[in-house]
Amino acid sequence: MMETDLPTVSGECRGQAVKRPATVPLDALETTNPDLPLVSPDRFLDLPPRSRNEVPASLMRRMGLCEEQGTGIDKVITAIELHQLPPPDFRAEGGTVRVKLFAPRRFAEMTPDERIRACYQHAALKTCCRRPDEELDPMQALRH
Repeated sequence: MMETDLPTVSGECRGQAVKRPATVPLDALETTNPDLPLVSPDRFLDLPPRSRNEVPASLMRRMGLCEEQGTGIDKVITAIELHQLPPPDFRAEGGTVRVKLFAPRRFAEMTPDERIRACYQHAALKTCCRRPDEELDPMQALRH
């Protein structure tokens, strides 16, 4: 809801209907968000978050109904790395954001694009989103 265009005062909606269809094939899970992102999907991890609807977002955070903005993608990438899954594919296309999560596969079975995405997301996560008390260890990815 925080990333979706809400109806304007006149009742028109700039985006599509607020629903999140998901398809579940055997090898992946794909979902869509009916609005284009405010930042490029390649920069979800390292740019500061922006909300289209800050007033309701702030209220919902204070009520404990959602967390602070900007931590969801970090948590997804961290969980994916923890379980050694292929990297998610974030795309902005056709007025929507598509996210595709993949079933388990060994690194050797990933496509070259998936390998590059995995390395990029790992590096971005470790560089931009690490805790201040955490040391940066670029060799850790090779030890897995």
